[in-house]
Amino acid sequence: MSIVMSKKCACDVCGSANSTPINCLTTYTAGQEVDVCRDCGFVFVSHRRSFKEIADSWSHEIFANGEGEKTQGELYTAVRPAIRARLIHILETIDQELGIHGASICDIGAGEGVFLDYVEKLKQPSSVFAIEPSDKNCELLTKLGINNFCGTIEDYLSSSNHSSGQFDIAVIQWTLECCADAKDMLKAAWGLVKPGGHIVIGTGSRILVPFKKPLQFYVSAGEQDTHALRFSAKSIRNILRLSGFEPIFINRYIDNDIMCVIGQKSEIPEHVELERDDYNEVIKFFERWHKESKNHYANWVDD
Repeated sequence: MSIVMSKKCACDVCGSANSTPINCLTTYTAGQEVDVCRDCGFVFVSHRRSFKEIADSWSHEIFANGEGEKTQGELYTAVRPAIRARLIHILETIDQELGIHGASICDIGAGEGVFLDYVEKLKQPSSVFAIEPSDKNCELLTKLGINNFCGTIEDYLSSSNHSSGQFDIAVIQWTLECCADAKDMLKAAWGLVKPGGHIVIGTGSRILVPFKKPLQFYVSAGEQDTHALRFSAKSIRNILRLSGFEPIFINRYIDNDIMCVIGQKSEIPEHVELERDDYNEVIKFFERWHKESKNHYANWVDD
């Protein structure tokens, strides 16, 4: 399905409009551009649809529980062992660093409820709550006995259901990179978290680290704005600080498939001194990844 690019976005981290395409990636994206910011080194898709259109693609095309239309590739599901494993990794990291016993937890983009189901079965939270745009996934959440709101976080904040400072911990797992505006999502999460509470981000560790998969398994043809944001350790810390969360923990992401960052709610700052990735080094990194994938893994396919 082709899309109409409705908006050209500046860098989500520093706000600069000075970005350049990473040319080697067009081999995998059917010519569509993925940019790197010349000012801070953040990797992002600059042309995007609205958050509602992107959420709709996830709900009805990508994350459709095997019942939706399969437009390209495989439908996404969190019930696979590898994905369950990374959710357990995040769960145990939260418990080790913050403690879950007696805490209220909100999962933003909760999917099929696998994570919150583990939280309830393995830990002792005071409450769990899911925000999820897919109606099919919300049916699964309800069957699991998990309280949920069917819609995006933006929809939730505009509803009568929410109140400020509801939760001790907000969790965003493999979702921040898939939204239309990361700062909007994080600022919304800031409003949901209690003073002194925490946000936990789970995402892939891919940029400026050892290669962990062939490049064709990281970027591919299709609607690029469904995975519009590609975080490094510096860029995820930057965007947390800009949104009023002070990073207090990051895992050993250098040799781990997962990057997990925890931020504590603080005041939203007027200015942040950004950590910057050199955009030339980012481009060189992807060129090396492209060369390695082409020379050694070009014919690799999933069994």
